[in-house]
Amino acid sequence: MRLIADADKLSGDAYAAPFAPDGAFHNVIDSQFPADLVDRFRGALVLHGGRARNHAKALRRDVADLRDQFVREAVREVLLLLIPAEILYRKKMGFPTPLTAWFRDPKAEPFWQALSARDGFIASYLDLDSVKSLIERQRGGFEDATDRLWRLLNLQIWGDVFITGREERWREDRLVSKSAALEA
Repeated sequence: MRLIADADKLSGDAYAAPFAPDGAFHNVIDSQFPADLVDRFRGALVLHGGRARNHAKALRRDVADLRDQFVREAVREVLLLLIPAEILYRKKMGFPTPLTAWFRDPKAEPFWQALSARDGFIASYLDLDSVKSLIERQRGGFEDATDRLWRLLNLQIWGDVFITGREERWREDRLVSKSAALEA
């Protein structure tokens, strides 16, 4: 890498002199890097002036990309010893949470009551009968409305805390006591 980094400091025929085609350096380069990358490197050595600098910079980026690719592949090989291939090579996914299961749990009842409360923040903006219907379809397993209900719940909490001033509804001790009463 040091030889590549210094290539843009040379000028004229000095580009080709340190790296004669019969030298050991070319044997290493030829065996370690793809042919198109080697050709670009050799091209950077014989160019003159500012073009050589730009060519050398592009070559350094290519070498860095190749190194990064090599490191990624090496890390994957090590991870294959620890993680099954179907997990390692699956499509990228976000952090899944079991919201659907949580929403079907009886402990979620205080949330549903708050969402359907006539004095709640969303009551002044939405048709509460539609919200209640959505909740019932979710709880009955007829529809997966988890994302919509999660957004509504967050809007309700935000509105109660910052707009209507009813943050006492969301105090942890109050929610826990309601859940405990439902289980009894």
